[in-house]
Amino acid sequence: MVLNRSFIVATTPFHAVLGGLIYSQYAGVNFPLPFLALLATIVIAAALSGRTVGLITGTAGAIFILYSHFVGYGPDTLIGTAWSTLAASALYIGLAYWIGALRDDRDRNVREMTQYQQRLKATLATETEQRLQSISDNAVHQARLQTAVRIAGLGHFVFNSASGNCEYCSDQHAAHFGRTPEEFVNDTAGEEPELDYVHEEDRHIVFDAIRQIKFGDPVSFEYRALHKNGDVRFIHEIVEPTCDENGVVVLESGTSIDLTDLRLTEAKLRESQKLEAVGRLTAGVAHDFNNLLAVIMGNLELLETAHDAADAKELINAALNATTRGATLTRQLLSFGRKAHLMPELLDVRDTIRNLTVMFRRTLPRTIKIVVDAADSDACLAFVDRAQLESALLNLVVNASDAMPTGGILTLSAGDIKLEEKQLRQHGLDLLPGHYCMIAVADTGTGIPKDVLARVFDPFFTTKRAGSGSGLGLSMVQGFVKQSGGDVQIDACPDRGTTVTLYFEYAQENTRAAPIKLARPDIMGGGECILVVEDDDAVRQVTVATLRGLGYRILEAADGEAGIEVLTNCPEIRLMLSDVVLPGAVQGPDLANRAAVARPDVAVILMSGYHEVKADLANLGVTQQPVLTKPIPRTEFDRHIRQALRAKVGETVTI
Repeated sequence: MVLNRSFIVATTPFHAVLGGLIYSQYAGVNFPLPFLALLATIVIAAALSGRTVGLITGTAGAIFILYSHFVGYGPDTLIGTAWSTLAASALYIGLAYWIGALRDDRDRNVREMTQYQQRLKATLATETEQRLQSISDNAVHQARLQTAVRIAGLGHFVFNSASGNCEYCSDQHAAHFGRTPEEFVNDTAGEEPELDYVHEEDRHIVFDAIRQIKFGDPVSFEYRALHKNGDVRFIHEIVEPTCDENGVVVLESGTSIDLTDLRLTEAKLRESQKLEAVGRLTAGVAHDFNNLLAVIMGNLELLETAHDAADAKELINAALNATTRGATLTRQLLSFGRKAHLMPELLDVRDTIRNLTVMFRRTLPRTIKIVVDAADSDACLAFVDRAQLESALLNLVVNASDAMPTGGILTLSAGDIKLEEKQLRQHGLDLLPGHYCMIAVADTGTGIPKDVLARVFDPFFTTKRAGSGSGLGLSMVQGFVKQSGGDVQIDACPDRGTTVTLYFEYAQENTRAAPIKLARPDIMGGGECILVVEDDDAVRQVTVATLRGLGYRILEAADGEAGIEVLTNCPEIRLMLSDVVLPGAVQGPDLANRAAVARPDVAVILMSGYHEVKADLANLGVTQQPVLTKPIPRTEFDRHIRQALRAKVGETVTI
């Protein structure tokens, strides 16, 4: 339809002119400018409809001219000569084809441009939609990021390294210090800021971080800040430098976070854990001290009935050994608390190492080779407590031995060393630069994992199995060394061994503290069968001696299993005296309950070194009865035994 209409419109002038020329030929009238008029209509047709229509009209025009020439009818401009007729025909056809081709090219270009424009519009629409979606997504992500930053309390800041001025400070970063961004920018302006918002004791941390950043090193550090309201806040910052093409730091970008709540929570947790551990340790220490006091009291009371000097001396030695054990335990606890009464003297640490090596060689397994690096040279003097130093070294050697169960090399070294500030910071030593005496204990054992290494000095922390360590060894060592003005360093790597190094101030004065000697004065000193069940040899020994002195016949057992066997095989037993806490599966209450079934004629007394055992006894089925707490005087001991023997046969009497 469109093609037909276009064809009619384009060829109408040609048809009109051609019709007019034909009419003028038959009518014999003149047609104005016939050649040009026909040529113009051909051009119009080609220009309007393209090459095909142009060829049709051009060919028709050429045929009309040829016809006019051959019949010789028409004006000269139509008849002409043969050559002019051919030229005109060629002109009609060629011009029509050329103009039609131009029209077709124009139409094709228009179509291509239109299609290209449509594709561009489609692409633009797609990209616009994608860009709008991206902007929307970015807005959502930005909102989420800002929400996360706000919830996490993250601050952001940017400093100009050249001027030292803060170019950007987020609201959250300024809020860490109770300031607005403008106040923070003003307070930190200049190359050497006053840092009034930083705690005075921590300003060196911030200044050190600034110096490291200016050298192009990223830093992560924590310091205490002074809030505008007077509170002390713990701020952690991570700062990274931005360098120009010459490697010069131009910007310092960082983030900050307020860790105050976390640090306070950690402090409360540590305090809670410490209190819990102190509670457990206190119970254990009380038990040990009560056992020691039982030994001391029992031996001293036995002195009253000793018949010769040999018996009296043996009893005195037993009591003194118990007091020594108590004193050692007390000193360890005080060393942990850094409140021990030290008796320092001037020691050559090299001599100390060499002298202790003899004892270590006798103590350690033969699979461990001891290497001593303390060659004779100028004396390496330190003013320390000899006994505490020897105890600390013994602790370290025992730990090293435990770390080498299949053998290895233990290296003991001592000498003097000068420590610079850089070395102190590198090793984390709380010392001033100067001259120090160094003692190192190194092993080739299993080493220490990083998570454990961070806690080795924590009180009551131990990786040994239950009952094999109190967790006070390294804490005691650290407490003693720090109380002596030194510090401890531990270098360890799993499966590559551990090195513990003690640092003491190098002593220049040639003075010695006179050791205190304690004088030991010479202290001079009846028929039921009783079974004594006690795992502590010293306590059992003094208990047996006390009961024999009171006139009883005594049988002994070191644990519940042995107590059951003796009780079953000895019908003459009238009373069983048992500790509450015994090694193995059979405890004192279990033993009492079994005795009530197997030997109802035997009275039972339970004793304990713990003061608070009623709840434990209730859990074990022994209720509503008092507990005989060690130590107990000899006369009270006899009274309770007499009372138990007078009780109804088979009744368990817990006093």
